Amino acid sequence: MKLAFCLYKYFPYGGLQRDFLRIAQDCQQRGHQIRVYTLSWSGDIPAGFDVIIVPVTAITNHTRYEKYSRWVADSITQSPVDCVVGINKMPGLDVYFAADSCYEKKARSQRVWAYRLLPRYKHFAEYEKAVFSVDSEVEILMISKIQEPFFKQYYDTPNKRLHFLPPGISRDRIAPANFLEIRNEKRKELLIPNDEHMVLMVGSGFIKKGLRRAIYAIKSLPKEVVNNTRLYIAGEDNESAFRRQAGTLRIMDRIVFMSGRDDVSELMLAADLLLHPALDENAGIVLLEAIVAGLPVLATDVCGYGHYVEEADVGELVPSPFRQEQLNEKLLRLLLADRRQEWRENGRRFSGSADIYSLAREAVRVIETVGVVEGDMAQSRGVLAFCLFNYFPFGGLQRDFVRIAEKCRERGYQIRVYTLSWQGECPNDFDVVLVPIRAFTNHKKNEKYAAWVAEHLRSDPVKGVIGFNKMPGLDIYYAADACYLEKAQTQRGYLYRLISRYKHFSTFEKAVFKVEAETKILMIAELQIPLFQKHYLTPTNRFHVLPPGISPDRMAPENSDRIEQSLRAEFQIGADDYLLLMVGSGFVTKGLDRILLGMSSLPDKVRNKTTLIAVGQDNPKVFLRMAKKLGLQSRVIILSEGRDDIPRFLLAADLLVHPAYTENTGTTLLEAMVAGLPVLATDVCGYAHYVKEARAGKLVISPYQQSMFDDLLLEMLLSDEKSSWQQNGVNFGKYADIYNMPDRAADVIADAIG
Repeated sequence: MKLAFCLYKYFPYGGLQRDFLRIAQDCQQRGHQIRVYTLSWSGDIPAGFDVIIVPVTAITNHTRYEKYSRWVADSITQSPVDCVVGINKMPGLDVYFAADSCYEKKARSQRVWAYRLLPRYKHFAEYEKAVFSVDSEVEILMISKIQEPFFKQYYDTPNKRLHFLPPGISRDRIAPANFLEIRNEKRKELLIPNDEHMVLMVGSGFIKKGLRRAIYAIKSLPKEVVNNTRLYIAGEDNESAFRRQAGTLRIMDRIVFMSGRDDVSELMLAADLLLHPALDENAGIVLLEAIVAGLPVLATDVCGYGHYVEEADVGELVPSPFRQEQLNEKLLRLLLADRRQEWRENGRRFSGSADIYSLAREAVRVIETVGVVEGDMAQSRGVLAFCLFNYFPFGGLQRDFVRIAEKCRERGYQIRVYTLSWQGECPNDFDVVLVPIRAFTNHKKNEKYAAWVAEHLRSDPVKGVIGFNKMPGLDIYYAADACYLEKAQTQRGYLYRLISRYKHFSTFEKAVFKVEAETKILMIAELQIPLFQKHYLTPTNRFHVLPPGISPDRMAPENSDRIEQSLRAEFQIGADDYLLLMVGSGFVTKGLDRILLGMSSLPDKVRNKTTLIAVGQDNPKVFLRMAKKLGLQSRVIILSEGRDDIPRFLLAADLLVHPAYTENTGTTLLEAMVAGLPVLATDVCGYAHYVKEARAGKLVISPYQQSMFDDLLLEMLLSDEKSSWQQNGVNFGKYADIYNMPDRAADVIADAIG
């Protein structure tokens, strides 16, 4: 597609400008042509960008912007494009990147009534209305929820036009392994002694970023502290008023203006604190860049990304309404706190799991959707065939399949599904083909299924074939299952590898992973990659690691107390009793026997107050017999038909127990954490590391020992840390990259099939 990006000015150190550049470059990498209309461009122009300097002048900015938008409209009329993306508010846009806060809100709350009589107000109000009004058709890329209520208050903007993006920082901001070496070298370069406090401010627009507040805060420090502290300001703006302020306060020797810099990541490693007392900040990308660098942050809570500071526990926020005294007190406390190693570790953990890198990719997805003519989407995108042996509504693999297929449908593809059986409702517009074959054994049935599907596809071709079970003929495989060959060779005897079942599954796995195959592989557990490469030498470039993909409805709602009470009443579980929860089909693999043994080991007074509910589709008979043998029959409830109200159980339970023997991922661990339910699991689960990183429970380390599980079960039931585990899990759910798997999978599918 031909894309036109409109922004008034480009310079390399602005946050808005850096976001624009990343989005435009991602669009270019996906094959789109990039045209940029701007009044000025400072710095290098990326290869392949068609940058047009709009030749208009005027005495006032708002008049210049009016001339700019008219000139651009005429140019696009003469040389049309598929989509117009605005980085500033203006008429004529298809997509607007909402980096700026609500102008109307500021004009009415921060200005006198006479301000609204000026032509400047009329211009900016009209340009904002052209984007956000209820009858506009502009799709809006929102980078922060903090401004949403204001746009809706003044324009009643429909929800369907608001697309909320995750942050989009660069991964080079993460503290590297040699961060201490870089820190020492940068401080030496800047002539900063090891024992001196380096306070850093980053951002152009000194008034808006709160530089005046920052200078007052430095002045407020006790004499012995201020004499050992310097404030370094990296940004482009007029310094004169702030130099006069520092001179009047007699701390000019404590203030260093550094202008715009391209070594901000090194400055963050060298500094001791990021100070960002902004008056108004829609997002505040610099806060996230500091957090992942392990640099503590002191900011105002008006920043759209301010909540990450508290959720990652890497600093503090100054609450609204702003009081200078609070900023002063917090600055002193953070400078003198002995928590640097803890902050660095918190930042490292946050950087590994938070969804803070994908802004550009998500923006491109919306732009591409808008750029495709609605009526021609299905014809231009084609049909995708999804292959899975069986569909039932409570399986983790099956739920992942539906969500990925629905995302592909949203992008304009028609969905065809080949399956042996389908239980439950079918999503709208899915063409479900029930494959009419039979066999006595599963592996024979699978072979006949694969042959029938291949024949059907020859007579009715599709754009791409996506498999949720291993089989020949796939373009993309969703790797929900662990490496079969590894399990066969390490967990089975020699004779097992002589039977036809082994030959079938190893052949079907080899068809996907062998070195000469071309199947793209969607990995949901990175730990399995070395095993596949060990047996098949699969090229690394064929693996695409996805984040987890839990549903946001698993997060604890505001009425969670009422939900908890209703479920406990339904199963006659007292408010003071302990409720253990196990969720997952495949009771043997999930370790239900281990849970029953752990319950039997509890002291009488604890065991008699403990109930286990196991939810999943499997045969419960052997476990009910085991519970009876252990004297637990009255304390164990097995719901073997599955449930569609799992969030109720997550909110009502005291502990999720998941001592799995093997588990490629373990989505239920994440679902429990974000619901505020502490987790006890084995470390073999692919997602077990999230429990540790979020500090939301305990892990049984390998090799598994039943006594360790027993001890941890009792410890967690009686622990005073329960509220901490709950809150840590909820906070983790607010920032972690654990929801976007379907979108990422759809990205890979679209790229793979063209």
